[in-house]
Amino acid sequence: MIAGTLQWRKVKHHIANRDTIQHKGSNTFSAGGSHWSLLVVSVVDAVAFHYDSLHPANREEATTTTKKLSKLLNKNLRFHDLPDSPQQENGSDCGVFVCVEMKHLLMRKLLLAHNKEKINMSMGGKHLDASHGRKEMLRVIEEFRKEGERRRSYVKGS
Repeated sequence: MIAGTLQWRKVKHHIANRDTIQHKGSNTFSAGGSHWSLLVVSVVDAVAFHYDSLHPANREEATTTTKKLSKLLNKNLRFHDLPDSPQQENGSDCGVFVCVEMKHLLMRKLLLAHNKEKINMSMGGKHLDASHGRKEMLRVIEEFRKEGERRRSYVKGS
């Protein structure tokens, strides 16, 4: 599923996440029987980067998704599975890892780079704290909730 398209200095990056994957034949386990991983696709560079916090649980699905996107976009996308992605320590942090990885890639790499600059998309050596990630997600949700309340009270008071 393509979650969104980012436009940045005439460059488009499609961000896709693959969820609710059953682990047939895999010895990894995620709570609830599904697992999220992150697939970042640069159409301009014709490349897809796969980040899996239970590596290699979703490698086959990410490869298949990349092939389907290649066909859909009529562009031969090179697939890069990144086994050095930060790894979760349990079977329930994959969604948090996807969100934190996506934020890190956007805020610390993609949005800071110049138009023609090569970007190292590796997350190798990056430690992710799922507890901190959850707190950050709750903080952002609370900010949106408060903003919604402010907008609703502004409309009522008009």
